[in-house]
Amino acid sequence: MTLERFQPLIGQDFTLNYPDYHEILTLVEAESLKYPAPAGFPPGFILIFNGENPTTMLGQAIYTLENAALGRIEMFLSCIGPRPEGGFRYQAVFN
Repeated sequence: MTLERFQPLIGQDFTLNYPDYHEILTLVEAESLKYPAPAGFPPGFILIFNGENPTTMLGQAIYTLENAALGRIEMFLSCIGPRPEGGFRYQAVFN
């Protein structure tokens, strides 16, 4: 996983399937971490997703997401707060 792999996917949907729950998350940001990676490690980055469900906030966990370009991937998501328009924002940090 690299930042360059995700940057072209900004604006695309990622389908989250969890037992008894389904939601579409839209990738809205893909940025480098503010601090450099240790020697020998790839640079870190952050992904921000907008969720569509205004009533269900996902807990911090590893989720399976599906995207047309990437296929099925797993990532650890954390909720970073509600969106003014409704729904919640989620963050994945790769470091």
